[in-house]
Amino acid sequence: MTDDLEKLKSLIGEENLQKIIEHFGGSSIYFPQVKKFRLAELKKKIVEEFQKGKTVKQIARESKVSINTVYRLIDQLRRS
Repeated sequence: MTDDLEKLKSLIGEENLQKIIEHFGGSSIYFPQVKKFRLAELKKKIVEEFQKGKTVKQIARESKVSINTVYRLIDQLRRS
């Protein structure tokens, strides 16, 4: 077993590793960097909170990002 598979096994357990191998065996899988993964989750949360009626200021404070970041993410949503 390669070092990467050993690391993955120690993180998720042998049974889960086996399931991943059975499902994706022979494929290349891309794992995003933590920063990019968290950004996607943050973007989703910000959009959901905005759609629920929260103000940009509230969202920025609760999400610990700038008001400009909230506006930028909402603008991206509107453009898509």
